[in-house]
This record gives sequence, structure tokens and C-alpha cells, in this order.
Amino acid sequence: MIYKILLRSKNSFVVKASSAIIGIYAGYFLWYILTRFFPEAAACYKLIVSFISVVSSTFLAIYYLPDQFCTNRCIKDILCYPVPTKLILCTLLVRMIILQFEICMAMTYPQFLFRDNNWLSAMKNILTCMVVVCAMDFAIILFAVIISRVFARQIVGYAFVVFQYISFLLLALFIGNMIALGLSRPDFLQWLNEKTVSIYFFLFVTSLAVLLGIAMTIVFKHWYVKGYLNIQSFHKQVPRKHDPIIRIEHPYFLIEWKRVLQNKELIFFSNFKNVITVIVLCRLLVKNFGQIALDEKYALEIFLLVSCCGTNTISSTAYSSDSNRKFYAILPISPRRMFLWKTLQGFLHGEIMVFLLGLGIIVMKDIPALDFWLLFAYGTSMNYACSWLGVFLDFRMPRTVNSTNELLHGNISKVIVLIAAAAITIGCFYLANNHIVSAPLLPSLIAINVFVVSLELYYWLFCKGAFL
Repeated sequence: MIYKILLRSKNSFVVKASSAIIGIYAGYFLWYILTRFFPEAAACYKLIVSFISVVSSTFLAIYYLPDQFCTNRCIKDILCYPVPTKLILCTLLVRMIILQFEICMAMTYPQFLFRDNNWLSAMKNILTCMVVVCAMDFAIILFAVIISRVFARQIVGYAFVVFQYISFLLLALFIGNMIALGLSRPDFLQWLNEKTVSIYFFLFVTSLAVLLGIAMTIVFKHWYVKGYLNIQSFHKQVPRKHDPIIRIEHPYFLIEWKRVLQNKELIFFSNFKNVITVIVLCRLLVKNFGQIALDEKYALEIFLLVSCCGTNTISSTAYSSDSNRKFYAILPISPRRMFLWKTLQGFLHGEIMVFLLGLGIIVMKDIPALDFWLLFAYGTSMNYACSWLGVFLDFRMPRTVNSTNELLHGNISKVIVLIAAAAITIGCFYLANNHIVSAPLLPSLIAINVFVVSLELYYWLFCKGAFL
């Protein structure tokens, strides 16, 4: 009963069975790729599947655990009843550990079937992975509870998202550095494999997991309830006085502007995530993959502009974060004009990042003025195209979440928008490298973006069924 109240789980048998089949195929596909195309890396198969399992489970924990424990609105219903906090901790944590164990099994089951006849060694490998994963889970919950209790009500939401997003980016940076190190130094995998299979490593991570578990239990028992109420009060709206009646000249602009202001964390989260993402991507590209991915002129600048435009939180949460959208159907409001102003609001906020990135390009690199303005025109056209697509995806599949954490809003839309923008850009690089298009790269990119924007405007103008 508590599990259903906390998570409102509605996963059917079909969804669970489909997820299991996908996991089985993913594990088999990984084994097939390693043994068929990378026989050198296949010698360290245990290490590679353990690394993928731990990284995937840690990413899942960073994404879900702070949200489930600290920003889940359903927990306040449980707190009204004589339910110990230990039961809340066990319910959510055991669910996460079971899901992470399923990930580990999906990645490692080919080891039982095709590679290793020593089942004891394989089970030890899975046990080591789960101990590391549990240690990461305990650490994430511990820091989340401490942050929710230590910081003041006015800033706890910002501190909470800084912790969650920086953890995710540090994990992404760690993955990128490990992949680059493994590609540049083949002996690194063998050395790491020897260190992780030793009994001392297992004893170390087990001791660390036990210490983190004890600390998490103590902190959770004494601080959790006050910390949860503290972070929930961050989102409470202060009652306002009645304003005098005035004439509203631009009602659609006002409605959308109020939506952004009421979700003030959207502005902070969006700009913060975009800046940190651009910095991390720049470091990964320049340091680790500079010789592989950046042969074209201005490829780094173009890729960073794509990342800025594709990760626009305000566009991708245009309808999900609008608490008034349920009233639009009964009010004399044009869905078409509302869609337009949501697109323009996302475009204006995204243009701030494009402008700041252009300013950084001027400061860091000495490029001709014509190339700079072409890059800026490319970023502006891509920004509008991504803003329109983000609003459209959120319009067609709005999501209502139980969490007050805006960090988790719009991620599906952002991923789709980023993939679409990257696909268009990579296609232009392909056409330029193979001399299929004789025009220079930047004018070709701008022309394609203008064509995409024209298609979006045509759809908005003439496809009436999509907006009614």
C-alpha cells in the first residue's frame, strides 16, 4: 500500500515484460559486439560489463533517488499517518536496489551462458557490482538529506538541483575520461581488471558501503522529515495582495511570462544546466576526442551551439510546467497563439545562451567577423527550430509529475530535440566532407536551419488539427 502511494506505480505486465526483453537483448548485444569486433577488450569482459552496470545504476540513482525521497509530493500524505521514516526509506531503497540488480543481471548473464564456466567467480563479480552500487545509493541519499536540512528554505531548491546536476555531469565526465583512457592506453584495462578482482578491493568497498549505510540511517532518522518539509516549503507561493484592474495589452505574452515567473526555478535550472553542460562537453571534446571529432573548421563551436539550443528547459516544459493549461479549453484562448508565445518565450531565453556563447567565442578565439556573424546566425536559427520542436513535443505529450523538482521535467523532449539537431548538423558535415554540396559549411547549415524553420512555420499556420 505504501509503495503504491509513494510511487503511484501503474506499470503493467506488458511494460515489465518488454523491459525484461530489452534488457536481455542489450546484454547479448554487448557480448556480441565485444567478442566479434573487439577481441582485445573481450579479455576484460568482466570489467567492462561491471563498469557499464555500475555506471548505469549510478546514473539511475542520481536521477531518481533524490527526487523520490526529497521532492515527492506523495510523501506528505504518508507523514500524516503513524508510519516510521525507516519504512519509507526501506520501501524506496529496496525498489531501487532491485531495479539496479536487474540491470546488473541483464549486463552479465552472457557471462554465465557463453564465457565463464566458473559460476562462483561470476557471482562474486555481480556481488562486487552490487556492493559498489549500494555504496553509491547510500551516499546519494545521505547528501540529499543533508542538503535538504542544512540550506535555508529560500535557496534549498537551488542547492538541491546544483547537487543533483553536478553529480550527473561529474559521472558523465568520469565516463568520458575512462573511455578516452581506455582507447589511448590499452594496458589500462588490464591493470584496472587486476585491481578490481582482488579481495582487498572487495573488502574496501564493503567497508565503505557499511559506513555509508550507518551514516545514512542515522541522518535519515533525525533529519529527514524536517528536511523534506523544508524543501517542500521552497515551492510554496506567497499570497499576493489584490492588484487594481488594468487593461492587458498582450494577454498571451503575460500568461506565458507569468508561467515562467511562477516557476522561477526553471530560469535558474535551465541556464545553470546549459552552462555546465557546455563546459563539460567542451572539456570532453577538446581534451579527449579532439583528434577524432573536430576535423572540420568551427566544428567545436557548432556542436556547442547545438547543445545550447537543444537543452532548452523552458521550451521543453512549456505545457508540463503550466498549471493553468487545464483551463485553456474552457476559456476564449487561441491554442495557436498560445503555442506561438510559448515558442517565443523559449526562443528569447535560449538566445541568451547563444549570445553568451558567442561572446565567449570572441574572447577565446580570434576568428573573422564574417565567420562570427555566420555562427551567430546559425545559432539563432537553430535556437528557434529547437524551441519550436521542444514546445511541440511537450504540447503533444505533456507530463504531470508527482515531484516538485524541475530538474526532471522535459528530459524526454530535450533528448529528442537534441538528437534531431545533432542529426541535422552531422548530415551537413557528411555532405561537406564528401563534397556533395559545393557551398561552404556555415552557409549550408544556415540554409538548412532556415528551411527547417520554414517547415515549422508552415505546419503551425496550416495544420489546424494539431492545435485544436
